[in-house]
This record gives sequence, structure tokens and C-alpha cells, in this order.
Amino acid sequence: MAVIKHISVKGSNGGDALNYVLYKHNEATGELIVDSRGNPVMRDEYYLDGINCEPYSFAAECKEVNDFYGKNQLPGDIKAHHFIISYDPKDGVEHGLTGSKAQQLSMEWAQRCLPGFQILVCTHMDGSNESGNIHTHIMMNSVRKHDTQVDDFGERIIDHLAGYKLNLTKKHLQFMKQELMDLCGREGLYQVDLLSPAGNRITDKEYRIQQHGQDNLDILKKRLEQDGKELTQTRFQTHKQYLRDAIKDVAYRATSFDDFCYIMQGEYNVTVKESRGRISYLHPKREKHITGRALGKDYETDAVLNMIAGEKTIITYKGENASKTPSDIPIRIETLEDCNKVFTMRTELKLVVRLQDCAKAQKSAAYANKLMVSNVKAMAETILFVQQNGFGSVKAIENDLSKLDGMIDTMKRNRSDILDQLKDVNEQIHYLGQYLITKRVYGDYLKTNNKTDYVKTHAKEIKTYNGAKKVLREKNQSGTFPTINELRERKNTILEKNQQLQSKLDAAVNQRKTLSAAYINTKKMIDYTHGDRNGRQER
Repeated sequence: MAVIKHISVKGSNGGDALNYVLYKHNEATGELIVDSRGNPVMRDEYYLDGINCEPYSFAAECKEVNDFYGKNQLPGDIKAHHFIISYDPKDGVEHGLTGSKAQQLSMEWAQRCLPGFQILVCTHMDGSNESGNIHTHIMMNSVRKHDTQVDDFGERIIDHLAGYKLNLTKKHLQFMKQELMDLCGREGLYQVDLLSPAGNRITDKEYRIQQHGQDNLDILKKRLEQDGKELTQTRFQTHKQYLRDAIKDVAYRATSFDDFCYIMQGEYNVTVKESRGRISYLHPKREKHITGRALGKDYETDAVLNMIAGEKTIITYKGENASKTPSDIPIRIETLEDCNKVFTMRTELKLVVRLQDCAKAQKSAAYANKLMVSNVKAMAETILFVQQNGFGSVKAIENDLSKLDGMIDTMKRNRSDILDQLKDVNEQIHYLGQYLITKRVYGDYLKTNNKTDYVKTHAKEIKTYNGAKKVLREKNQSGTFPTINELRERKNTILEKNQQLQSKLDAAVNQRKTLSAAYINTKKMIDYTHGDRNGRQER
């Protein structure tokens, strides 16, 4: 499949473009590769041509046009555009694509999509990191050299006149992609739909950050192995990739959008925000949200809602419930302690989805039929669940759901209190350590006759001692400070309580997902039945 990538260039030295296509460069650092004598190493195989210029005088001719029209004189001006067309590696073996043929196709594409510009076209055979795929670099001056006929993609009168810079609009980019698809289709090459948004939208910047980060991680791993140590992290992740993995993991487990937001915050510390139909995510190490569109089509609102509405994964039951089916196990909770006895599971109940609310179902009749079958199955499972758990009405489910919400709120408040206690103990450990370290210095200060000189050399230690002592007195009104061992024992006790309460809270949240799905589905089925009955009466 042929793909196209665009890079805007602000560098003023056009000779760098020619050096890059002629000589080998380190793909990770971009540095020129030289031999033992310091001379640049020529690429093994390449095909080079120029459009509206001689390829070896590309830089000089571009500068001449820029100076003639008074363009590209400022450092911040976009002086060139760099397009890269990469062909599928299988095209060479299965469809007989050669470097010469790829150069011919790329020249045809450049003349059709970028008329009137000075263009350097060079096809390489090695691919990025020696991947072996044939690809073509198309580097062009941003200022048009010759007048051209009005094109389909031009939006302004000056878009076909010499002396004006390239106006790269969305319409123009779509035209470029369509031309490339048509060329590959004509030649029988592998090709995908370039006009549809990418499921994973990985920019050139993110790709290079990923490569650089992974290289650094591999170097660190080798160093630690030489020292007999092991690195636990073996895969580098960009912030965007972290979000993609988290979304895919949580969306297929969540039963509703609120549930999705709750799990993303709890498990991945990612805040999800939805506004005017657009979704965005806040990475725990960032201050600015990343939109779903920036991550790719698979992470926008409709795609996430479809994942939430899709098939759910069921976890194997633990303990005494291991041999039982979900229908054999009641999920009713009467007291807070019951939450600790509940097994951890992901709900098997899928939400019934209204066809009118699903954008994909509106566009695809096949998907709509699939969703209708899924809804029928979800309704049957919900009815079975309601019967086997003894719910006589929607109100009974609502009451248990309300009761469970109250328990979850109570557990969250209790957990907040425990975390406050943990924070207090950690502070005491911190200040007690400072107190003990500086206690000897303060003792010497009391014993010395020349306190003024002593304070000058030990002012920081004395200030630390007084500050730590003040905090410890405020936290221990009895006047006796605890020992480090006592504080550590207290901390371990608090951590154990926090772990027990967190287990109860997780169990209760899983219970709520099941009850919530049953409640929502039951209400939808009742509303649907009433609406159908009313419809018959009207007819």
C-alpha cells in the first residue's frame, strides 16, 4: 500500500535536500554517514530527476526564483515542502515494482499535483532503517516558478500564478491522495483508502520520538545487563500511545460512558472530557488535553461508544465461585461487609443500543443488522439475570443500585480518611528523620560559647531542626515523639487497611456495573414495549 507523508521545511540551505537524497544518513539522528577518510558515503541505489530545474543545481535555482519574487527572505518562512511516497514492500516481489518504475510514477504524480514548481524527485531502494520498501522523496520550492492552468484543487485565483507560494489546503491534500490511489490502482499495486481518517494517527514527530525513546531504552537496558541488573520496562511509550492502549483496554470492559471515564481515571489516572460531541484525554504527566482526533479515528467519540457497546470480556471467577456460572451467583448486597465477599468480575451484560443513537448503524445497514441481533441477545441475558436474582420490578433494581451507590460513597469517604492518616504518618516519618539527623548539631549549638559563629556555619541544620521539632510537637500533643519503628508499624497497619478497603471498593464497583447494565436494559425494554403498543393503537 502506498502512503504519503508531508513535511514543511523552514531551513534556508537548499543544498541539504540534495545531500540527503544522494548520501547515506543515520535515520535515528539524521547525521551524515562518512567513511574512514571522512568522506560522505553514497547511497547504494537511487534514481534522481528534476522538474522545472536541473537536479544538481536545485538549491541555486530555487534561491534565484525566491530572490526574483522577494519571497522566503525571513527565517520563519516555509521555504520548501517535502513529500514522501512509500510503496508496499510486497509490491516489489508480487507486482514487479522497481526503483525505475517507482521514480516514473512519482514524477507523474508530482507533475500532476504540484504543477509549476521546482521539484527534486529521488527514489531510494533501502527504506527507513533498511526496511526494504521502495520510497520516493519529493522536495519542492514553496514558490511557484511558472504560471499553470486552473486546477480542480485551487481555491484562489493566485493559486496558479508564478511568484506565489503553495497554498496547501485540505482540498489539495485530498486531491494528492486520490491521485496516488488512482496511480496505484492503474498499476495494480497494493493500496488502501487514504481519504478515510487513520485509525491510529501517528505523526512524523511522534514516530521520531518513539524511535529515539526506544533506542535510549535499549541502550539503558544493555548497560544494566552489563552490571548484572535487569530493566523492568522494555517498551517505550509516547503519551499518545499510552492513551491509545488505555482506551482500547478500558472501552472493551466498560458498560457505559460514565463507567469508561471512571475506570480510565482509576486504573490509568487519565481524565476523560467530552464536550459538544468531541472527546479528549488528559495524560497524567500533561497539563493539556489530547483530543481523540489527534490519536486517530479509533479514539474519537463514536468509535469509543461503539467499543463500549460491543462485546465484553468475562474474567474467570475466583475462590468458591470458580465452578459456578454467572447466573448461579446472586449479586445482591445488603451490608457494607458483603462487598468483601463478592467475586471480582466484568459484567457479561451488554447494553442495549438504540439504532438512532449509533452513527455507524445509520451509515451501514449490515452493522445495523448486527447491532439488532446483539440487542436481542442482550435483552435475553438481561431477562435471565433479572429472574435468577429475584428482581420483581425495575424499582427493585433501582433500590439495590441506590443502596450500592451509598455504600460506594461511604467506602470512598473512609478511604479518603485512611489516605489522610497515611499522609500524616509519612509527614511524621519525614520530619522525625530531619529531627534526628540535626539533633546532634543543635546540641553542639547549645554547648558552644560562640553561638554567633556557630550559627553562621550551621544555620541550615539549626533551621531544619527547629522546623521539624515544631511540626512533631503539633502532631503529638503529649510532648513525646514516637520512634521511627513505631511510625513504620503504624504506616504498615494503615496500608493494610487501605488495601482491604480498596478490594471492597473494587468489588462494589464491579457489582454496580452489572446492576447498572441490568437497570438500563430493563428500562429500555419497557420503554420499547410501551412505545410499540402505543404505535399499534395509533395505527
